[in-house]
Amino acid sequence: MLAAPVFPRYPLPTAEDLPALARLAWSLAPAHCGACRNYHVMWPQLRARGLHGGGPEHRFAEQRAAFAAAAGDRPAVRWLLAGSADAGQLALVGEVAALDRRVRHAVTIVDRCATPLGVARSHAGAARLDLETVHGDLLAFEAPDAFDVVSMHHVVNFFPEDLRAPFLRRAATWLAPGGCLLVAVNYSAPGATVKLGSALRGWREAGIRADVAAGIFDPPEDVEAFIARLDAMGGDRKSASRRDRGRAYYEALMAEAGLAIAGIVALPFDAEERALHGGAPRERCIIVARSAE
Repeated sequence: MLAAPVFPRYPLPTAEDLPALARLAWSLAPAHCGACRNYHVMWPQLRARGLHGGGPEHRFAEQRAAFAAAAGDRPAVRWLLAGSADAGQLALVGEVAALDRRVRHAVTIVDRCATPLGVARSHAGAARLDLETVHGDLLAFEAPDAFDVVSMHHVVNFFPEDLRAPFLRRAATWLAPGGCLLVAVNYSAPGATVKLGSALRGWREAGIRADVAAGIFDPPEDVEAFIARLDAMGGDRKSASRRDRGRAYYEALMAEAGLAIAGIVALPFDAEERALHGGAPRERCIIVARSAE
């Protein structure tokens, strides 16, 4: 087993029944997933154990504030979640909705895999959220109506580099007048050498084994096979390019796509989180953009 740094688990800040949603993803994946199977089954499993940190658990207050600011003071908000690993981003919208129950929120999620869409529908039913799911490729998605907020949570990096600006240009056409695009990205200083994986994987493996030994987690398969998926999920859905990029790269993509940056919401890693990522000088933020036209 790889060495595991000492790091607290991420508490769940949203109203999700993650153990149940993780089981649902596990049951849906054989029928709906291809290469994305390990990604879609392990994401909610790790979040349920507090061993992820890639969803709303990381800097929750800042993420909720960014979503609430994007919604503004509209009496009704139409959201598009462009891609979804599980129900985490939908649950984040639900947390914004809970701030003022007088505001009507309607959410559409588009993903090319039906597994996370089924998980999102389950959460929407339990949380009484107005949700429409669209099973399809974002590169071909035609919005029937304009959206006030379009959120892309670490989605752009899944596309080959030559398709990123065209994708963002298409996303700009989905926005209603005055609407905004929220693009969450990880980035590092230009030229930085980034080595990811070993410390983060060790921490997750140690947490899984500790929970199994304590009798508080019963994996859906043999524990060794389950842990082996930690490696598989890291490579299943990475884009063609793994070169790390600085924030200026993403800002240039926005300009190329005809978008104007309205703000940057910093989601910094603390020192312990950096240790999980091998001490790499990485940062995370949400770029808030609007149509430049």
